[in-house]
Amino acid sequence: MLLQANDLGRLLAIYISQTTLSIIFLYIAYKILRRNRNRLTIILSGFYLAEAFAFIINAILVQFRVNPLVFLLYFIVIFLVLFGQIFLVLFNLFLYKLEANIPTKRLMIYISIYAILIFSILYFPNGMAINEQTDWRPVWSWSFLIIMFIFSSCFIVIPFVILFIKMYRKFEDKVLKKKMRYFFIGFWGVVLGYFGGMLYVTWNDPFFRAIWNIVSLCMIIPSCVLIYYGIGSEL
Repeated sequence: MLLQANDLGRLLAIYISQTTLSIIFLYIAYKILRRNRNRLTIILSGFYLAEAFAFIINAILVQFRVNPLVFLLYFIVIFLVLFGQIFLVLFNLFLYKLEANIPTKRLMIYISIYAILIFSILYFPNGMAINEQTDWRPVWSWSFLIIMFIFSSCFIVIPFVILFIKMYRKFEDKVLKKKMRYFFIGFWGVVLGYFGGMLYVTWNDPFFRAIWNIVSLCMIIPSCVLIYYGIGSEL
């Protein structure tokens, strides 16, 4: 009974939750870019666009039962999810060095290196699988999960926190600091949602999976809205 509930919860999470998220993310990106187009707005909208397209492709791949197409689509989904998060770090970097002119070439090199690292990690042997043996559900190995935790912590979480602390100390306006705290809380909501999602596809526990389908939706949407209203709405 619980397994059937998990299957239903997974479909609801994909077709309803993730579709809703993609619409919200695309709308936020549109609002950011419509108001103003500069480095800050393009970088922040990059996060929302990458995550939105990841959710859309994830909803599409559920329709297929053919390899290697399914695996390729899932590969793109995970790449976009990982790739989108680097824009939050870059956004912090640009806010911290607001008065400095960071060369575009240096920025593109940094993004390219990060993308290459993602590709390298996603090719980890027997790291993730999605085929008829897994009933067309993504399954990660525990060793791959640990690598992904370490990778995300080293390249996303730690750099973001360090830059945020420096940036928070730099500004003195109380209203701005309050908005920055919303931004920080939103970031942690996204991180916890992302880490929980990785655990979801690794740990085959029916109870956890049933609960997580609900918790993730209640966590990620408010978190991404906090990121926007914390800082993005002021750009």
